[in-house]
Amino acid sequence: MLAGPTPSSIVWGSTADMFDADTGLEFQDDLMNTYGSACRVQGPFGANELWISDPRAFQEILIKAHDDFVEPDWFTTWLKLIFGPVVATVYGHQHKIQRKDLEILNPVFNANHIRNPRKSHSGLQWQQLPKRRAALLVEAVRSEVQMNGNNVEIVDVFKWVHLVSLEIMGQAGIGHSFGILEGNVPDYLDASRDVFPLMMEMWYLLPFITFVSKIGPAFLRRAIVESIPHRPVQRMKDVVDTMHKTAVEIMERKRQALESGTLDSEVAAGKDIMTTLLRQNLVVAPQDQMTDEEVLAQVNGLTFAGHDTTSSALCRTINLLAEHQEIQDKLRDEIRQAYRLYGMNLDYDQLNSLSYLDAVCRESLRLYLPGTFLDRIPTKDWNLPLEYPVRSKDGKTMIRNIRVAKGTTLHLSLQAANKDERTWGSDATEFKPERWLKPLPTSVTNSRMPGIYSSTMTFSGGPRACP
Repeated sequence: MLAGPTPSSIVWGSTADMFDADTGLEFQDDLMNTYGSACRVQGPFGANELWISDPRAFQEILIKAHDDFVEPDWFTTWLKLIFGPVVATVYGHQHKIQRKDLEILNPVFNANHIRNPRKSHSGLQWQQLPKRRAALLVEAVRSEVQMNGNNVEIVDVFKWVHLVSLEIMGQAGIGHSFGILEGNVPDYLDASRDVFPLMMEMWYLLPFITFVSKIGPAFLRRAIVESIPHRPVQRMKDVVDTMHKTAVEIMERKRQALESGTLDSEVAAGKDIMTTLLRQNLVVAPQDQMTDEEVLAQVNGLTFAGHDTTSSALCRTINLLAEHQEIQDKLRDEIRQAYRLYGMNLDYDQLNSLSYLDAVCRESLRLYLPGTFLDRIPTKDWNLPLEYPVRSKDGKTMIRNIRVAKGTTLHLSLQAANKDERTWGSDATEFKPERWLKPLPTSVTNSRMPGIYSSTMTFSGGPRACP
């Protein structure tokens, strides 16, 4: 029998510990340090659940048998309520249709497309978008620092990074400028910023969300939600309404521009994700088309995920550099040397040649993930093999395979996998960009880690990994 922590709540088990916004990350670290790569945890109402960070088990769950390990109903219901039917919420034929339709976006992110934009004013303008917005960000922060004339003003870096990330994703993702850096503060900004904090704050509603979502028609469910006298619930309703309203207005304008042939005058000149999906729907067979609801969901999800994860990753990286002056100095020297060689506007290949910048980004994303864990539920009994055996509850046996019953909730700790010393070495918890400047140790390459990014689990792995 697996060992595990004593639950902190008779009713909620260890769920509150895992979802705690302040100590949830430490709780997962403690599980790994105390029990290894797998342990038993108690869920709501006494349910037996499994916490796991083992790379071999991840390989089984996320790749080999991914169709037999599904997201919990509460998770897909949450996503549908917030974004609509995004690709992460559907299975089978509909999942294949959405995946196939989203493949049309591959050229948008293709290296050759970024390296050689369309040779027109609008094409070059689209490529220069991140640079222009970054320059505005630098100027805005400089002005705030110097506001009092003493250069010691404290700046809310997260606020500014969040603003510029949303503006870039708005223009590239949905072909829309929010005008944020010109002084406009759209309702969408606060709405998108509140999504994850509200989800964490309302963790205790997760066991009930699926049941409530199936009560009667949509107007009845909305009436029920509106009658709940709970601030987080009402704020989440406002968040969903704001994001949906904004997306609908922009999609209608895009469709009109597509029909009238005036896309070149639009932001991103019709090269944005939303317009690409709308164009795709005009040429595929009816049975393979995405509905308007699905197009809105994909764009909303991609825009939110893009700007939220980008802003969080940038802020974490800035914080790490502030704490490690020698790394900051080395990175600054590399960038300054590139500026001397190529000028201030680095192109795609020149930017990619900055090996230390790349190492800093990889290391920051290894330590601080956009999402720290995933939940999966097996649709049948399963025998999970382990790369790293764990000790039984009585301490007498080393467990190499875990028998998991159908319907058991599995908490896949991506964070713990990225910081496991058996995989990454004794310095696994340290911020060391230098580890990426040489071949990774065999403990990493032989671990069978199924991640899609740099041998890490930062963006998960398998067919349902982050797109």
